[in-house]
Amino acid sequence: MQHWDEAARAGRPPVFSLWHENIPTGAALFGRSSLTVLISRHHDGEVITRVARRLGFHAARGSTYHGGVAALREMLREAETERGLVVTPDGPRGPRRSVAAGALFLAASARRPLVASGFAASRAWRARSWDRMMIPKPFARVVVALAPGFAVLAGEVRAPDSLEQARARLVQHMEAAQRAAEDALAHWKRRA
Repeated sequence: MQHWDEAARAGRPPVFSLWHENIPTGAALFGRSSLTVLISRHHDGEVITRVARRLGFHAARGSTYHGGVAALREMLREAETERGLVVTPDGPRGPRRSVAAGALFLAASARRPLVASGFAASRAWRARSWDRMMIPKPFARVVVALAPGFAVLAGEVRAPDSLEQARARLVQHMEAAQRAAEDALAHWKRRA
């Protein structure tokens, strides 16, 4: 696994993929990191957008359900900058830890590597929402793990069979990053 900043510096800034449940943790850790986040047009999206901008993120609005094409266009405009792009493949409605194709289309269209991330916290609250959103408690140790980035070719997202293979690859990378974060945290707890 690699470090977040290392992934952002390696060639073109990547498309970072994180589970919806890790949004608060990612926002707290990586504000002011020259990232553009995709935020849904859902009714609470405006509040989230304001908070994201205060934390130093750029925001693109839209989701698979509302304004997906417009959101992809906006993210592609952002891809012309040197900012990293951030998407939640299971957001905004889930199911939890599922992978929609949006991240794959974005990575292929922007010609940027796709980097899956996983987060773990030693102590956290969990919301009773569909995603079981994680909010680390004060003074918790938080671990972030990144799977190696991989390219998604334009041809892969055009044909249903190859799109499904690319989706399965992203699922494997997301699961590997999540396991790596949890394993690193468990290793730290054993040594503490």
